[in-house]
Amino acid sequence: MRRVSLLFAAAGVLVAFSLHAGVILIEFKAEAGLNRVTLTWRVRAEQGIEAYEVERSMDPQQGFQRIGTVDAEGTPTAEMIRTYTYVDKTIFKTTDRTYYYRLRIVESNGRFSYSDVVSVSAHVSAARHTWGSIKAMFR
Repeated sequence: MRRVSLLFAAAGVLVAFSLHAGVILIEFKAEAGLNRVTLTWRVRAEQGIEAYEVERSMDPQQGFQRIGTVDAEGTPTAEMIRTYTYVDKTIFKTTDRTYYYRLRIVESNGRFSYSDVVSVSAHVSAARHTWGSIKAMFR
């Protein structure tokens, strides 16, 4: 597992990115939506990367589980930036939780590295709660 994280300030702007073998992870973020979490990451200089495995946890101290895989497309030049997205639609099964996500960056040669962990607090929509209450009244 090879990774270097850099953090620096330039002209009053804080910039953070991670260098992984074969790719520069420019950004990795999680956004809560209506009964879903959208993960977005941007990469540059993507060479020799096979896939990004998306992992989730409700307690990072207890480990992560793979919930999906996004195949890497590769970048023909070091300057080209690619954006990837993964939507976790299974979070509606529990309410008011904080979810933790990370990427397992898999190289073509079988090596891998992990991104930093991002977290998001997800909330179930009121419509789901209301519909559940209505169904319960008629049981």
